[in-house]
Amino acid sequence: MKTRHLLPPLLAVLVVGLWLGSTQARLKRVQTETKLLQERIEKKAQAGASPHGADAQAGTTPAAEAKKPIDWKEIGEALSAGQRGGMPDLRVLMKMQARLLEMDRDELVAALDEIAALDLSPEIRQGLEQMLVSNLAEKEPQLVLERYLDRVNDSRNMGVTWSLAQAFGRWMEKDPTAAQTWFDARIAAGDFDSKSLDGRSDARLRFESALIGKLLKSDPAAASERLKTLPEDQRADIFRQGGFSTLADGTEKDFAALVRDNIPEGERGELLAQGTTMKLHQGGYESVSAFLDKIDATAGERQDVAKHAAIQKLRTLAPPGQEVKRRDVDEMLAWLSKEAPEKADRITGEALGSLWTNDIERRADMVEKLSEEGGGDEVLIGFLDNGRLHQQRDLAQRLAEKIQDAGERERLLKRIGPAETEQH
Repeated sequence: MKTRHLLPPLLAVLVVGLWLGSTQARLKRVQTETKLLQERIEKKAQAGASPHGADAQAGTTPAAEAKKPIDWKEIGEALSAGQRGGMPDLRVLMKMQARLLEMDRDELVAALDEIAALDLSPEIRQGLEQMLVSNLAEKEPQLVLERYLDRVNDSRNMGVTWSLAQAFGRWMEKDPTAAQTWFDARIAAGDFDSKSLDGRSDARLRFESALIGKLLKSDPAAASERLKTLPEDQRADIFRQGGFSTLADGTEKDFAALVRDNIPEGERGELLAQGTTMKLHQGGYESVSAFLDKIDATAGERQDVAKHAAIQKLRTLAPPGQEVKRRDVDEMLAWLSKEAPEKADRITGEALGSLWTNDIERRADMVEKLSEEGGGDEVLIGFLDNGRLHQQRDLAQRLAEKIQDAGERERLLKRIGPAETEQH
């Protein structure tokens, strides 16, 4: 898959979104948790806690915390830790999010101006801008678009360009007529003209995805007509921009019709899977099964969606820095055996091969055991075809030698190349 089809690789932003929440429901939850924490502190004080205790001396009461100047460098470093593959300081980010919730539009704009004037590394500046613009987009989406539209094609900070699309989606929720009228006017004015030789505007596709995703809830026919106005070779990309990841309950059939009416059959499964992202996160595998039932998925669609969901779920359970657990793999395999029985073992191998964790030897041992326990060639082939094994030739060759199908064994051995011990 081309990188342009993926959401921006800002792991820090994704971590913040996952833990702190970018939706209103999650923001409300953080507010509630912050309020409860404040109440506990107040009760402790009322019970006789010394005002000269450690918290008071450190100036960390809620009132004092709200008045302290924000250390943007500290916040930025917490964000950039995620971009480097580590885990950011969630304590720092939780405190920051609590403050952001209390900031009004003017304060957020002032904070953005302050960050622009600071001497920060590009990495830290981009993370901070993304976080603040995202929060401002929740409160004042039209303001964000009018103030930062000139950065809609800013390749230096993809996080901000994605936040602008997010702001447009929020505006569509509040005032769809005004938002769509504004967007069409900006298209006519050339603000979304393509900057590439192939005539493709990634920024416009992100906005179109937000627009069509919102139209799907209120006017499915209009959503389909809007999609048809785009070049045929760009329609599939509309579903890869995140506009359908939080598919609303009750819109499943209309979403499936949107895909089936506008996308060639061979590409539909992957795109239908885009509608299961939040369902999988919130309700697990069974929510994906319910989705497939609601859209009357064909056998091929069911298999493709199940594959996408399995890989996505396993990556969530075993992010970079953590090892995949056998019980999680067994749960995935059991579900795949119901939804995609003919490909369950192959998909399991592919999912294990696709992980970004560093425990390649451990995963290889797991694949070998799965093969011996009934997965046979399929789990081995899936793992080798989908794994990043060019630097692990000895290990890959060992697994390939265990494949019983002579043709597949030779194909993979040729692809893997000579083992490292044979190169010296």
